[in-house]
Amino acid sequence: MIFYCLPEHVSFCRSELCGCKFAVCRIKGITFRYSRIYDTEFYSCILICGDMYKATLAHTYFYDCELSYMVFENATLKDCKTTDCTMDNVDYTGSTLDGCTFDRITAGTVCLYWTTITQGGATEEECRQNREAIYRALGVKETAA
Repeated sequence: MIFYCLPEHVSFCRSELCGCKFAVCRIKGITFRYSRIYDTEFYSCILICGDMYKATLAHTYFYDCELSYMVFENATLKDCKTTDCTMDNVDYTGSTLDGCTFDRITAGTVCLYWTTITQGGATEEECRQNREAIYRALGVKETAA
C-alpha cells in the first residue's frame, strides 16, 4: 500500500504494516505506538510530532525525510536505514538499534540515552565501529549516550 496523503493525528496504534510506502507526505502527529512496521519505506516525507513508542521496525527505510519531534522511545529497530535526512528533536531513549545505519544526516538534537546499539552476528569490534559511526552521523557524544 502506498500513502501519499494523510490527515493530521492519524493513529496506527497496534497496527501491523508490511511492505508499505509513505511517499512525499507531510505527516503530523501520527502515532505508531506498539505497532509492527516491516519492509516499509518513508520517502521524501516530513514527519513532525510522531510517536513510535514501543514500536518494532525491521527493514524500514527513511530516505530524504525531515524528522522533527519524533519519539522512538523503547522501540526496537532492526536493520533500518536512515539516509539523506534532517533530524531534530528525535528521541531514541531506551530503544534498541540493531544493525541500523544513519548516512548523510543533518542532525540537530538527537537523544540516545539508554539506547542499545548493536549489530547481530557481528564481532564486538564491528559493533563498536557501528556505534561510533552512528554517534558521528547523529552528532551525539558517546559519553552522553
